[in-house]
Amino acid sequence: MTNGWSFAHWGMTRAEVRAASGGQAHSPAGLVGEDDYDTVDGGAVVGPYEFTVNLQYAGAAADSRLDTILLLLPTADDKRCGALRTYMIKRLGPHHTDGVNGMYVTTEWKVGKNQITVQQMRGINCEIRIEPPEQDAS
Repeated sequence: MTNGWSFAHWGMTRAEVRAASGGQAHSPAGLVGEDDYDTVDGGAVVGPYEFTVNLQYAGAAADSRLDTILLLLPTADDKRCGALRTYMIKRLGPHHTDGVNGMYVTTEWKVGKNQITVQQMRGINCEIRIEPPEQDAS
């Protein structure tokens, strides 16, 4: 796996992440003002899958802390997302939850202290969410 967020660590503020990234983490193109996430140049590769990387913060302010890393598949094809889910099950092993809630299909693992979720909103998006332990997100 190659990632474009190795400069970021749980608990860092948006300002700290941007400084550590050397310009790789920034507001999404075309956005006026700030939102609760930054996009990261370079993306990430997990097995045969290439992702766009977003770093999500607990708010839009410069002192908001990193609380989620989102790896977004560039195509939202349900078949491709199902194949990603199968790949992650083979890679990470047994998962602790699996569910369907309306349009969402999720599979979750605890890896170390982090939670990793493959989440699919059918026909709209497919992502891997990496989240820290609760006490480290604030």
